[in-house]
Amino acid sequence: MLIFTRPIIINALGLDNRYHVIENGTKVLNPQGNIEHTLFLPHQEVIQIQDLAESLCESIGYCIDGKWLQAHPETTEDVVTTLSLIAEREMAEKIPGLIADKQLDYSITVGNHWSDSKLAVVLVSHKNASKGGGLLYLQKVLGIKPEETIAVGDGASDVPMMDHAELKVAMGNAEDKLKKVATLVVSSVSEDGVAEVINNYILVS
Repeated sequence: MLIFTRPIIINALGLDNRYHVIENGTKVLNPQGNIEHTLFLPHQEVIQIQDLAESLCESIGYCIDGKWLQAHPETTEDVVTTLSLIAEREMAEKIPGLIADKQLDYSITVGNHWSDSKLAVVLVSHKNASKGGGLLYLQKVLGIKPEETIAVGDGASDVPMMDHAELKVAMGNAEDKLKKVATLVVSSVSEDGVAEVINNYILVS
């Protein structure tokens, strides 16, 4: 079983003895609960991206040890796994191009803001740190083929993992860019769409 989620949910469901990809694919936990694989953003590049994007953004978040901070800590070590750049939609769509112009190569997704429809969220991680990269890592470790894999998601950051799954499922409440690559759209999260996938495609004889 491959699960992409937060540690608090892993513990609540009693699924801690499995492999888990967390923090948008930047980390992999093994069945013993230890971090087996981590991909950080180099410190100097974090500063470079921050300087490049801050004039376009309303706020910048730094994911460090599973927590989102509003300010980069006073360190030169590589500690940031993901940057969250929140900006108005038009500005947010420009950020990936600006980063590419600097010949910096990352995993970048532009998705909807969780509460403000006027804003978008740009997530920037190591070029191999995406949910797709995490899924590919576990497929190799566990010897699982794409034909044996189901990917389920609702956000822009879920798009990369669809490339590595035979059944690509978008929730009814998913962003349009995810629905466009999905092979199946089910009910929304609030309408138990995940249970629908489990009952119809996993718990079958």
